[in-house]
Amino acid sequence: MNMERKMSFDDVVVFDAVTHARNSEMLDLYTGTTGGGFRLSCEGFSEKRFLCMDIELLEDHAQPFYLLFKAKGSAQEAAEDFCVTFGVHPRLPMTFVFDFNWFDSQNLFPYRTTGRQKLVIHGKPNIIQNMSRMTFFVKESFHTVHIRVSNLRLLDDEPIYLQPQMDLLDEMGQYVPKTWIGKQPSIEAMVTNLNKQYSEVLEDRAGFYNPKWSRWGGWLEKKLTSGSGLFATHFDGRRHWLVDPDGYAFFSVGPDCVGGDTKTRIDVMRHALRWVPNESEYPEAITLHKNTI
Repeated sequence: MNMERKMSFDDVVVFDAVTHARNSEMLDLYTGTTGGGFRLSCEGFSEKRFLCMDIELLEDHAQPFYLLFKAKGSAQEAAEDFCVTFGVHPRLPMTFVFDFNWFDSQNLFPYRTTGRQKLVIHGKPNIIQNMSRMTFFVKESFHTVHIRVSNLRLLDDEPIYLQPQMDLLDEMGQYVPKTWIGKQPSIEAMVTNLNKQYSEVLEDRAGFYNPKWSRWGGWLEKKLTSGSGLFATHFDGRRHWLVDPDGYAFFSVGPDCVGGDTKTRIDVMRHALRWVPNESEYPEAITLHKNTI
């Protein structure tokens, strides 16, 4: 039996936000462009293992949030002693869970749970018994953020997660509620457009457009090594260089973490997907994950 301790929103302190609606079970807020949220005491937290709340982001785009903990005896003006960052999908009600075992800081990216985006742990190892205050903070944004939090509780075991059936991603991985230039109307149209793009690449981009660049984008006027077949570094005795696989000087100004291999965690997002590939039909598209507590 999963014993729980209910907490009342009558006991939280709202800051830098406008309260739209509030009762003991629910808190509906608008936070400003500089962020805002609510705080509450950590009294009684150590008696349970999980902090849980249901969250609904009433906006049209995802939003990052912080769960901040201040240790007993820490100065009011001092920075928070432990920080948790996580994301929430727009208009998809979800159950947020924080396992107090994560205070050991041994897991930077704890396992994914239904409906929640990636969670990141920041802070030196600690324990919940040392914490005096928790802050739920909505990160600053270019506009006000409407958020609804409900069912705040402490549990011995993981809860049953909210899984409202919503049509958010189509068969091509496109976001259903919005339209934009280039959004594909059908699988057939997508295939046609991809084949067209592939043909254009073969015709027009046999190499880089600048004749002074190597096939990898390296500078042909600066040969530094014989080339290793890989992008690498080289020290010429005075300065460090990046070199391309053929050994030419290479300068990188590209953004980080950009690619075309975006994946969706079926196990935690199935309720929001219009289509899910059949494991036996598309085994190469399925990677099995096992969440462990």
